Amino acid sequence: MGEEIVQSVKKKLSGYREFLKGEGKEWLSDRKERSKRYAEIFSADKLDGLDESVLSGVVKELWANIAWTNKQYVVDRVLQSNDIGELREMFKDLLWGSDSLRHRFDRFFKRVKGLGPAQTTEIMCFARPTEFAIWNERSRRALRVLGLGNEIPVNKYRISGEEYERFVIAAKQIEEVLKAEGVGEDLLDVDLFLYYIQLGAEQDYLRVSEVNDFDHDEVVEKLVELGAGLGFEVESERTVSTGARVDVVWRAKIGNLGVIKYVFEVHKSGSIDSAILNLMKAKKDQSVQKIVIVSNKDGLDKFKKETEDLPEDFRKTISYLTVGDVLEASNLMQKINNILSKLELIKTM
Repeated sequence: MGEEIVQSVKKKLSGYREFLKGEGKEWLSDRKERSKRYAEIFSADKLDGLDESVLSGVVKELWANIAWTNKQYVVDRVLQSNDIGELREMFKDLLWGSDSLRHRFDRFFKRVKGLGPAQTTEIMCFARPTEFAIWNERSRRALRVLGLGNEIPVNKYRISGEEYERFVIAAKQIEEVLKAEGVGEDLLDVDLFLYYIQLGAEQDYLRVSEVNDFDHDEVVEKLVELGAGLGFEVESERTVSTGARVDVVWRAKIGNLGVIKYVFEVHKSGSIDSAILNLMKAKKDQSVQKIVIVSNKDGLDKFKKETEDLPEDFRKTISYLTVGDVLEASNLMQKINNILSKLELIKTM
């Protein structure tokens, strides 16, 4: 990390110290308490005893799942997609294996389904806060503000092991600055510092995301979260009719009318003609009420142009949604859930 980045970190420290006296003080206490629990649950000698009940409690309280109103859906997705015995072995390898971090990281995501990088690295950091850092949307925003966007792939949701290694190195360099200034001792403190930085960058992030590159998998995941939060049954990468596989399906049962579906296609690159043909096949499913195409503004303009001469009944089925709107809706849902979580209506552990 260059001297320019060090100075960028130091410029934020005055405000950060004030943050630690207020809201940050409570956050810091909660982090340390959870870290103690996770250090025991995921310790090398206790991992063999990890069962579905304990793992369910962990998954439900992850910050990465704050946007989910139905957190049991997330738990079920993990447990139905993986054998608990294999999950134990993969966490043991990821957290305590002797192989390089990049290889352990890639191996974990090759074999484990239903846990994304934000969820997994959150567990990693809480279990071993001196070794692993949390890779999530907030840390990515903060890294951009600090000027690390050229060194770290801040626009990517799902990163490779090599990219995660680079991020951890950068996080440890930030940790050194925080330690020297007396406001940090491990990578959980770095995460809190990055959280503080991104608070002021939120709206700028949403505007940038409207026109710049975006991560296809991240947008798909947020659409799944939003659908579940609105009370729909949700699925990703779903075949809805012969030869038609779409990114996301929202499904609802409407009394005697049966099942209705809303399908979403997130388009980042590739043939627009092929995507349209796929959606026309999806429309053959009579339960599909609406087809939503999600992209940046340029991508949506191209779709609108390509569909101008298609049959009217198909065109009327299509709606368009920008990536920026998806990110903003997800952000608002997270805020709502953060507020409601203070009521402690449902205990997650």
